[in-house]
Amino acid sequence: SPTPQYAISMVQAPINTRLILVSDGISDNLNSETIQQILAASKPLEGARSLVEAALSRSQSKRFSSKPDDCTCVEMVLNPSYHL
Repeated sequence: SPTPQYAISMVQAPINTRLILVSDGISDNLNSETIQQILAASKPLEGARSLVEAALSRSQSKRFSSKPDDCTCVEMVLNPSYHL
């Protein structure tokens, strides 16, 4: 079997930086500007749900030429200023 390749990088993130990982079901249905708008309107750790809901809604809309796909998003808050 192939050997996995990976890299480890250290970065300094400002307080409350939000990092998201999305599947192509999100990025194929929502452009970068829409993703940024949705995240800006969402509270931390609620953005993932909002992105998935928006991507699913768009993929099911007949007005847009988009494709149904898996819509997966993971949201992390880096260097949080609060305790969960």
